Amino acid sequence: MPPPIQIIVNDKDTWRLLGGPSAAGVETPLPNPNAAFSVISPDGRFLGCPSPDGDGLQVVDLSTGQVATTIPCPKPLIADFSPLGNYVVTLRRPLPGGSDKNLEVWDIATGTVKHAVYQKTLDKEEWPTIQWSADDGLLARNVNNTVHFHSSQSWDTGMAGQLRIPGVAGARLSPPSKDGTHVAVFVPENKGKPGSVQVFNTSNLDESASVARKSFFNATDVKLTWNSLGTTCLAMTKCDTDSQNKNYMGTAALHFLTLAGDSGSVPVDKEGLVHDYAWSPTGKEFIVVYGEMPAKAMLLDANCKILHTFSEGPINTVKWSPKGRFFCLGGFGNLPGDIEFWTRGDPQDKKPTVSQIGHTRVSNTTHCEFSPDDRFFLTCTLSPLPHIHQAARACSVWREKKEGLLEATWVSWQEHLQRALRLATWRPLPPSAFEDRPPSPGRKFAAAKSAGAASAGRVASAGGKLKPEDFAAGAKPAPFRPRHMAQGVPGAAPGMPPEERPGSAAKKKRNRGKGGGGGAAEASSEGPTAAAAPAAAAAPDAGDEDPAKKLRNLQKKMRQIEQIKEKQAAGAALEQTQLDKLATEQALLEQIKALEALQV
Repeated sequence: MPPPIQIIVNDKDTWRLLGGPSAAGVETPLPNPNAAFSVISPDGRFLGCPSPDGDGLQVVDLSTGQVATTIPCPKPLIADFSPLGNYVVTLRRPLPGGSDKNLEVWDIATGTVKHAVYQKTLDKEEWPTIQWSADDGLLARNVNNTVHFHSSQSWDTGMAGQLRIPGVAGARLSPPSKDGTHVAVFVPENKGKPGSVQVFNTSNLDESASVARKSFFNATDVKLTWNSLGTTCLAMTKCDTDSQNKNYMGTAALHFLTLAGDSGSVPVDKEGLVHDYAWSPTGKEFIVVYGEMPAKAMLLDANCKILHTFSEGPINTVKWSPKGRFFCLGGFGNLPGDIEFWTRGDPQDKKPTVSQIGHTRVSNTTHCEFSPDDRFFLTCTLSPLPHIHQAARACSVWREKKEGLLEATWVSWQEHLQRALRLATWRPLPPSAFEDRPPSPGRKFAAAKSAGAASAGRVASAGGKLKPEDFAAGAKPAPFRPRHMAQGVPGAAPGMPPEERPGSAAKKKRNRGKGGGGGAAEASSEGPTAAAAPAAAAAPDAGDEDPAKKLRNLQKKMRQIEQIKEKQAAGAALEQTQLDKLATEQALLEQIKALEALQV
């Protein structure tokens, strides 16, 4: 029997552990909701947060919701669990003098310090400063041109080894492989010398004994990521400036190094930044998203052989499901929030297929992830985004729906919508606890047969907000429009008729002007529009506009009406267009009331 999946939620006033589909509505309250920070162990057993009195770090057992133990670390600033949850690393403010060992490694079972060193400052971008091996057996820390290694099997014997690399700025331990545990180290570009990434076996830490090496320019920072097999490391280099002045955001490139000694740059066929990349949990392949918008994406194997190329689109994010069977390509941040869901087929096949199985749009998403069982997808808008975005859609959980769309299911967020949502994430669970299942039978992706068919339907998740009718039995969703299909005039509102699209009116005016009488035609065309303003205001907006955006527009109109009423009260003469706006007040109030009711 697989364990139940759950969601950990922290809003303004509460910590909660919410039950999944098999236990919908079941909530487990967690202690200390106003903690300054929190951290969840990678194995999903514990949640760590400062105690209310500030005398230690509470370790909460997520199976019971109770405090399992309190680590006696006074006023911790931040913490981090080891991969298996056997140890927790804490950092507190150092005492004056510079000799206080304020970075400590604690044994959770005994509550004792196993290792302690001095750390002067906290840089959250660089935290955690201690790297663990996947089996909790080895830890590494970068200290003044040297990487120090310690073994959890022999804390009392001091360092297990050290690797001296002048200028080293980062290190990343690999998962164990048949050749042992390896470490990738990064040296940034400096004074005209190229930056580099080198790979060493932790059993031979001689500076000249690197297994693989890759040098590159335009590299002042790096993100190192090993595959789950511990055989290949990807290095995404970044530089804040672009020497060719093509991108004000700087440059970013992706490189690879293997234990076989191979290295090189990941081949991309479009200029621009590398937006994101992610290894499949199988460790055999990865996806990279790159290039100027609309961006491209590629699926490559561990040796950087291209397996599949995706069409261009508004994407900048890739996420894999824990089993590696599904993945999604999404566009967040300043992009609309489109999410495409794909299946990789059976990962055990030599040539598994790649096919799209669904699509949705969830605007203002700041965090998203697959559930531990691969069957659900979580999206949420976290603080500190403006409150109105959180009210529009604080958090949604999506599952498969017929014809390739997705629908929100089993989680009720009504009481969370009016609070600042700080955290919403799946409770980590081992993928081995769940069966690796293909897409549900009958869940076939339906592509749009024509542009007209797409505009005639209704997308259940338009704007990231479900309408009440989306839950009606038998509700028919709109077919999905693939990225490569025509989208109409750029900048036009979804569903806008051709004659109403930006630019069309100006073109008509020019044509009328050429034939004479343009002014009369213009007046006659504007007159009915102004007279019909009250009726237009009473009618709901066309298309699937984001409810939050629609609400803001309505509130803006109400402010304009208030200004007109103030002028009227002061005795100013009103124009006919202003009187028409006043006539729409009641209709606007009804629309605002209806939208606010949906968001409560």
